This record gives sequence, structure tokens and C-alpha cells, in this order.
Amino acid sequence: RSGMVSFGDAAIQTTDSNVLAAVERKNIPVDRYRTLIGLYEEEELTVYTDLIWGLPGSTVETWTKDLQWVTDLDLRANVNRIELLTNSPMNSPASRALYQLKTTRTRPRLITSSTTFDE
Repeated sequence: RSGMVSFGDAAIQTTDSNVLAAVERKNIPVDRYRTLIGLYEEEELTVYTDLIWGLPGSTVETWTKDLQWVTDLDLRANVNRIELLTNSPMNSPASRALYQLKTTRTRPRLITSSTTFDE
């Protein structure tokens, strides 16, 4: 309320447990997100979430579900394209082969296609 902070971030990347497993990540339970969002709203902060577009295992259906989650909670979304980080599990030879990951040639190494996603 002091005007120093204007927003709160409740980053989720995706709501789909299969997609999270594919990229070896976990989210906090959804009820905790709701609690966090409520705290931000009490402080009259605009609430954002971060979604990652193009995660291995994601589909039109999982992406639609993620967008519906954002809409249902009346959040604003920052959409980030998936980037292949040097030390991430997704960058292992096994994951790159399993999901047939193709990336841009320059940094950042953005994933351009996988087994379930194609530009």
C-alpha cells in the first residue's frame, strides 16, 4: 500500500502434472497459490503468473487448461517461451532425444519443437 510494490507474482509455469513430470519440476499445491494470491489481493496488488509455452509434453489441451486456470483466478499472465538452459534436466542427451527437442542456433536456446509442440 506504500506504492513501492505494484504487483505480486504467483509463477506456475503449467498446471499439468504430466508436463511438470516431463521437465522434472513440481509446483506448490494449488491451494497455496490461492492463499498467496489472496495475500497479494489484500495488499491491493495486481497478481501475475508466469506460464511457459512449449514445454515438452504440453499440448493444445494442456495449454488451454493453463489459460483457463489464469482466467478462473482473474490473474494476468506473463507468457514465456521455453528456453533450454545449460544445466537443466531437459538439456540432457536423454531428454533431448526422448522429446526430440529442436532449438534455435543462437542464445537464448529457445525450443522450437518437441514431440508434442511445433512452431
